[in-house]
Amino acid sequence: SLQSAFDTAKDGQTVTLLEDLDLELTVSLKQDKSITLNANGKTVKNTTDLWDDDNWSLISVKKGNLTITGNGSFLAKANDCYAVDVQGGASLTIENGKFVGNIHAVYVQEGTAYINGGTYSIQQTYPDASKAYQFVLNLYDANRKAGTANLVVKGGTFERFNPADCKAEGDGTNFCADGYTVTISQIPNTTESEADRQYTVVKAN
Repeated sequence: SLQSAFDTAKDGQTVTLLEDLDLELTVSLKQDKSITLNANGKTVKNTTDLWDDDNWSLISVKKGNLTITGNGSFLAKANDCYAVDVQGGASLTIENGKFVGNIHAVYVQEGTAYINGGTYSIQQTYPDASKAYQFVLNLYDANRKAGTANLVVKGGTFERFNPADCKAEGDGTNFCADGYTVTISQIPNTTESEADRQYTVVKAN
């Protein structure tokens, strides 16, 4: 299983997916080591609810450092969980891939998420319609204020969510790293409306 692969991988090793996965439980990195998950173009999803206690996502980084690469798809079941989360002071780096969550696609309770690429969207929106898509990326407020929960965005495309100007941590929240900005385009196959825009993070000129 992917969980056993995470558990047995040595520091510095890469775990590569060989087939699509339909998870019944969150897969967690629970040891203080650095590993890479090569999604290898595969899909990780859940068709049964897996939300439970401190298991909120398809993939949870609870210790150590996880890098996700390989252009996979991480598709949370509608109205259930997030795509990925970070807890306990751990670190997550996302190089690429597709991440679909509920209210949040990426949530940092404590630790740091570095987002260098990928596409991000949500199915279940925030109940307050005025903030429906404002939490695609989000931090746990108390730890953000304490400086122990952080997001550093240097890439990626975000549907209906501007990581350089959102309400996730109050009006005008900017998760982009210094020297980075966004370009705005229309989400493919949507009507020409401001509500259907996507925001891609790029290096500022």
